[in-house]
Formats: sequence, structure tokens, C-alpha cells
Amino acid sequence: MPDPSATDNTAPANELHVDTPRGSVFVRQVPGEDPPVVLMHGFPDDQRIYNRLLPHLPPRRAVAFDFLGYGRSDRSDAAGFSPEEHGSQITAVLDALGISSAVLADHDASSGERRRSLPTA
Repeated sequence: MPDPSATDNTAPANELHVDTPRGSVFVRQVPGEDPPVVLMHGFPDDQRIYNRLLPHLPPRRAVAFDFLGYGRSDRSDAAGFSPEEHGSQITAVLDALGISSAVLADHDASSGERRRSLPTA
């Protein structure tokens, strides 16, 4: 029986890949009002853990992405799993989408990555 949480039942979303120095990161974006909610998955999950949540976020803009090595993002021997590496991936996604301010929502291990690797205001 298929895993219902893996079913893509979200609102219409834009899908794209964002280039980082270590590979391409898969991103799903649901249009809406800023500031967006940026959803970061834990490990060993990927952005699909938010499939049931995304339809409930509009009218807020929402972004979910796969860290390198997970989901539909590139796998690379050069990709690291340090807090600094994850922070650079988050920054690349925010920059590529023109996001200067966001609500970061994290799960599991990504919560520690966010606190250690992103600049604070």
C-alpha cells in the first residue's frame, strides 16, 4: 500500500532547482503573501513531509526544499552535512527566490542547523 504522506496533494506549486556550489537543491514554492514560511525537513526525510501542511498555508507564501543528498536534490560526494553547509544551502534558496525575510519552520535535526548556521537580525 502506498504511503499517503508521500502523495503530492498540495496546492499548485512552482518547482525549481537552485544551484549551490556543491550541487542543485530541489525547491517547491506555493505562491502567496510575504514574508514566506520556509519549511526545512529533518533527517532522513525530505520536503515531502510537508505535503499535507502546504495546502493550509495560503494566503501565506510557502517554500519547502530538499537539502543536498535528500529527495530530489543532487547527491554529491562533495556535499557536506555540517551546520555551515546546510546554512549555505538555506541561504542559496532564500537568495535565489529573492527572500530577505522569512519565517523559518524546522523539524528534527534542521532546528539545530538553523540556530547554528544562519545570521541573526
